[in-house]
Amino acid sequence: MNTSSVAKLFLPSIKVNCWGGYGSQLNAVATAFDLQLKFPFRRVIIFIRTGGIHEAQFELKDLDLNEFNFIEKKIITTQLIKNSRKSNSKFFKFRQILTQSLNKIGFYSICESRNIFNSLKPWIISLRGSYNYYPSPDFIEFLNKKLINKKYQSYSEHNFIHFRLGDLITSETKSPLSEHLIFDQICKIENKSDLYILSANPDIAKEKFEPYHLKFKTHFLKTLPDDVLYYGVCGNSFIGTNSKISLWVVILRLNLNLGNNFLPKEFKFYFTENLERELDVTRVNFF
Repeated sequence: MNTSSVAKLFLPSIKVNCWGGYGSQLNAVATAFDLQLKFPFRRVIIFIRTGGIHEAQFELKDLDLNEFNFIEKKIITTQLIKNSRKSNSKFFKFRQILTQSLNKIGFYSICESRNIFNSLKPWIISLRGSYNYYPSPDFIEFLNKKLINKKYQSYSEHNFIHFRLGDLITSETKSPLSEHLIFDQICKIENKSDLYILSANPDIAKEKFEPYHLKFKTHFLKTLPDDVLYYGVCGNSFIGTNSKISLWVVILRLNLNLGNNFLPKEFKFYFTENLERELDVTRVNFF
């Protein structure tokens, strides 16, 4: 048993807390990966919150991430309601003050950027993953290797759209990206190979695009988040919508020097504010 393994038995572990779906969970893994490099003598555990109002599930099983320690923690909806009622209570306010104090001391952090990550103290115990945390080049390379699959390489000449529907169909506060806006981006694709529209709801996607009479030979595929990553990093062109999975695909594509990328303009700040490495952002069209 080496020194690192012995130290991990006695030193407290670092807990990475995650709430949300596939994109959030992938972000938590990126954070954990970088923590293991930064603090090799500490054990890192990823706590995935499942259940709750959105019925979140652990969605990374097919990526073969055996290098990481995952623990699922079930959220009961009644617990969320109970916590919201306590938001004005003395206990809740005390908890806020305690969290702020732990943050200042360095035991706890909301890891919102690479700069904050770089300043984490060696005695960090718990942190909350953030969408704003941009993964390191080492993790991007690691994930790209996980996605190498000959089955998907045959699609390399084709064009892909990730059309997020799912929970957006019934959400009262969010809605899917306009199919007309997506159509405008399709018109910019010069490659006339087949077009694959990836969605959890392909029948609904087909109805939405039917009036546009697409000039491409178009296929509507029912896909899981993993499929979106696999197809996305193989395609000639990729159009993403308002989904963190789309963002991940473009990050991976840029790392592979793949052009013809389209993303909603709301994601532009990830590349203008959070990046600390050279990526050719001219390969991304923000719409």
